[in-house]
Amino acid sequence: MRNYFLCCIALLLTLNLKAQHTERCGTPPVKSEWLKNYQANPDAYAKGGDTTLYVPVTVHVVGTDVGTGYYPTEDIFRTFCQMNVDFEPVGIRFYIEGDLNYIDNSTWYSHTTFTDGTVMMETNRVPGTFNCYIVEQATGAGGYYNPVSDAVALTMGNLDLQTWHTWTHEAGHYFTLMHTFLGWEGIDYNLNEPTPESVSGWFSPIPVERMDGSNCVEASDGFCDTPPDYLSSTFNCDAAGFSLQLQKDPDSIFFYSDGGNYMSYSDGICNSYFSQEQQNAMRANLINNRQDLLTNQEVIDVPVTEVTMSLEPAQGEVVMEAPALRWSSVQNANRYYYEVNRVASFPSSLRIKEGIVSDTFVVVGGLGDDTNYHWRVRPFNTTYPCEGEFASSSFMTGELVSIDGITALNDLVLYPNIVSAGQTVRLETDLDSRVDMQIYLLDVNGRQVSTIFKGQANGSFLQEIQTQALNAGLYWIAINVDGVWTQRKMVVF
Repeated sequence: MRNYFLCCIALLLTLNLKAQHTERCGTPPVKSEWLKNYQANPDAYAKGGDTTLYVPVTVHVVGTDVGTGYYPTEDIFRTFCQMNVDFEPVGIRFYIEGDLNYIDNSTWYSHTTFTDGTVMMETNRVPGTFNCYIVEQATGAGGYYNPVSDAVALTMGNLDLQTWHTWTHEAGHYFTLMHTFLGWEGIDYNLNEPTPESVSGWFSPIPVERMDGSNCVEASDGFCDTPPDYLSSTFNCDAAGFSLQLQKDPDSIFFYSDGGNYMSYSDGICNSYFSQEQQNAMRANLINNRQDLLTNQEVIDVPVTEVTMSLEPAQGEVVMEAPALRWSSVQNANRYYYEVNRVASFPSSLRIKEGIVSDTFVVVGGLGDDTNYHWRVRPFNTTYPCEGEFASSSFMTGELVSIDGITALNDLVLYPNIVSAGQTVRLETDLDSRVDMQIYLLDVNGRQVSTIFKGQANGSFLQEIQTQALNAGLYWIAINVDGVWTQRKMVVF
């Protein structure tokens, strides 16, 4: 029965989304069986009291086949942290599980069908986490919750609309909430026509909610503390947070929609709350229906407060063209966000490189010769990704470092360095003495793909590098010998 239901959802959602123009949310207007059972007897479900509930989130950042178009890391932080602010009254805190997962797939990056979105979500799903996919286009909608894959898609354009609280809205769907206007999807409300007793739902008619609350459990979203709302298109709010469009219920009682609720379609400026019944339902859904999210958690329940960091290169230092940026570790931090920019004010338009690393260094390739750069780093932990302040510095690039600066090396050969995926690359060198050596594979943006070697080496050294799992593109092989760095380019086609 469940499989039949999901197949129907998939088919109907595909047809529905194909017919839409760009809409704010493409979540199917079908109340889950869990929510129906909960609303029939909410007191039978545990809600966890005042305990803060932590939810691990896997953030999938989707780009094109050639690794372009990613949503900026700093903007991911901004909107993710806004979701945590919005959910604070609910007693739910989201934290980032693992690293951001970058996916290079043009079909998924701008997917126009529910089927493509489902394949994306099923292929990359990380069990035991709330899976969120940031894409350029999501079936013509600004975002949607996919009940088949139990994940959400978020478009960059809607995340850029900071007042719309898009991630918060889709997270509400994930935790089983419906739109406050459930049943009115695709219907343009007309005050000059009689308001019907019910509107047609996907599987059965849905009662239209009345102002006196007499049918609030059966009607619309089923919550009695979310008042009637018949507006399924984005609407503006007045100073008090209500819609400008007048409506009347089946008893001809006039009202304006409350645009403050995150599950409404107000333009977002007035969005400010989940109702108490909505909050209770989300906590009950998490505790009673999503236990996998609450097990094996790695939560650092203390934000980063230290701001003093030592940085290398030092202010104004001249470095080689592909420098290693290094900083001191910070208590309670398990990640570091770094950015390289052309100017000291760090405008996003002049950002050269950015990323997240778990180490206290990053090797930055692809910089120009004889150019001044500004860089900064912010320590954070994945439970509190927005706490922690930046430390910044600047440097001037020189020429690409050669092995002449590494006294222990006599030679360094990487071959072949233009390969097809699946070919084995060999890195060979001769060492005059025992050294500490680390070799890392970095992508074109300087993000660490893997650790190739880490340990001591002496004499003739050979390391094979496998390329089967690599997408086409430019990579850097970064080699650290006793604290001195050099790099080699590697192209996979």
